[in-house]
Amino acid sequence: MKEKGFVMVLCLLMLMVVTLLGIAGMQTATFGTMISGNNLEGQKAFWIAESGLQDAKNRLDQAYNVDTFRDVVKELPSPVSYGEGTYTITTETDPYDPTRRVVVKSVGSTSGAKKIVEATFKKLPLPSLGPLYSKNLVTVSGDATIINGNDACGGENKPAITTTWETIDFKNGELYGNGNFTAVTEKSSLEDVKSVTETKSSQNYNLQEYINSYRSAATYVSADANIQGSAKVLSPAGEPTTINELWGSDEIKIQSGQPIQLMENAEPNAIYLNPPVNPGNGIKEVTLTGVGGHGLLLIDGSADISGGFNWYGLIIATGGIKFTGQGGDAKNITGEVMVGESGIVVDSRLSGSVAIRYCSAAKNHFSTVIMISWREIREIQN
Repeated sequence: MKEKGFVMVLCLLMLMVVTLLGIAGMQTATFGTMISGNNLEGQKAFWIAESGLQDAKNRLDQAYNVDTFRDVVKELPSPVSYGEGTYTITTETDPYDPTRRVVVKSVGSTSGAKKIVEATFKKLPLPSLGPLYSKNLVTVSGDATIINGNDACGGENKPAITTTWETIDFKNGELYGNGNFTAVTEKSSLEDVKSVTETKSSQNYNLQEYINSYRSAATYVSADANIQGSAKVLSPAGEPTTINELWGSDEIKIQSGQPIQLMENAEPNAIYLNPPVNPGNGIKEVTLTGVGGHGLLLIDGSADISGGFNWYGLIIATGGIKFTGQGGDAKNITGEVMVGESGIVVDSRLSGSVAIRYCSAAKNHFSTVIMISWREIREIQN
């Protein structure tokens, strides 16, 4: 009898243990579900807060300056409805550069969580100067050279050449600009040349700042001394392709009577070239041959464009650029070229041709806002 009683007690104890384990398992599952739900709500709140920052960046991109942007933010609903939650945007003055930089805070909220993210943005507008801007001497030589500052993509007619230098070395070629559609050649008077150009310009831009700011957004980077359009490289997916294919040379749409533009859904590239020092002349220099494409071409140094070249967009070089007739192929640029301390040489006397046409719409494909810093501040559970 005592043994039967012991077995019964043991069974009851085991049943009680199993029951307690079951209850504990249910509580753990419930607690895990709550944690999972909280994590999901927190993730939603985070992405909503990030959407608030993106909204702020887009509005700053469209604003005339930082002060205008801050006024726009003040007029936004507080909070702004977004998806399954809301976000609230506030701004603070950046003491390091209050005229061009602003601190933006975005609070994303859902029914179960809040996330706060903060970023510092810099407004760095891309100027509209015409087809050629140089901080040093510009030399133009060759009958097969055309530099046209009359806008091919709108009504912002600019000088054919703008330089902070005192003079322009214009030997021959054709210049158009400032609404003058009659060719100015070597046979024209000095006053005619002055009418389509601008010397001693007060527009003195820090091109190294543009290079440093935009290179972080570069889709492709190269430190090569020589770049050919037919050279095989690896795409972001790791597949062999050519420079021209990579840079989207076939994605430009040109229709008679219509502004030049990118094909639908085509995204412009940001290319950063940081060439080595040429041991022969001590200059950081890259040679471009047979290259075509569109986008923002950043050159931290100088460039020798001696072969065929076709580009739609904005080219910025901290050094100088030489467009020569070597190679016999045409060099065509539609957009803007900004060059630094070494100046510009356009020489098509040998062979080939050089045509540089201003297009005000070329820079519209690129944001004028750069993110300087980003951080997540904290999460607040409701």
